[in-house]
Amino acid sequence: MDVFDFEKIARSDRAAERYILDSCAKAFPAECPSCGDGRLYVIEGGARRRCARCGRSFHPWSGRWIGEIRISARKWLWIVKLFELDMHASAISLETAVSYPTVLKALDVVRRSIAGEPSEDIACRFIREGDETLIGCRGTGVYGIRICETVAAAAISCILRLASGYLVWADRSLTYASLGYRGEDLSLVDRGERFPFRRVYCSAQTGFWQFAKERLAKHHGVSDAKLPLYLREMEFRYLNRRRRLFDLFIERLCARAEPADRSLPLISA
Repeated sequence: MDVFDFEKIARSDRAAERYILDSCAKAFPAECPSCGDGRLYVIEGGARRRCARCGRSFHPWSGRWIGEIRISARKWLWIVKLFELDMHASAISLETAVSYPTVLKALDVVRRSIAGEPSEDIACRFIREGDETLIGCRGTGVYGIRICETVAAAAISCILRLASGYLVWADRSLTYASLGYRGEDLSLVDRGERFPFRRVYCSAQTGFWQFAKERLAKHHGVSDAKLPLYLREMEFRYLNRRRRLFDLFIERLCARAEPADRSLPLISA
């Protein structure tokens, strides 16, 4: 969506609400978050819905990602638009007059909606001592045979599955030229120049890491706990880099949210 079209839908709270409601109706039909019934009627001048079956009243965005943060529709659109333009949270807070903590929570919701999967699929995977699923190869030895060995579990911070394969976030002490994981070869794509103390191995699309590292670096450090969500965001941007992302982000925000206890990636050794 270009800035001229965006100006039309964000000119007022009423226009913004109409756009979000239309987008949410396309994502999936409105239903009661308690009983799942779709027989709803409008109350309080359109501000809420009531279920004809169980009688519960609720916000029109309840049960969707966008309903997890209670800010005005117009501010939601501006946050998403500035997020599309790759602005940092502090700049978005300044431009929208929304508090910095609230913007951080909103951006976290956007990233979780992009991932759109249960936590076990977006969280970092770990290897344990004796697990031979991750193999490191330093190069070739006699007769051109690669010299490989099991990778020490302590050197691996994160193994993340992407649509294009796997990405390994490793300690800089790891000196392997490549890794083997679940039948895939992972090439060394970052020796730690951009991210001190970390080496990055990636399978398949090495162009993805070139795209992602520029954007990750500007965050001045991403915790291991949040790394999977940031990488999923970068992957989504990379795969849709020739498309206008605003409508795609809104579509994800309007989708049905995962239960609260499964929506955040939990990392444990």
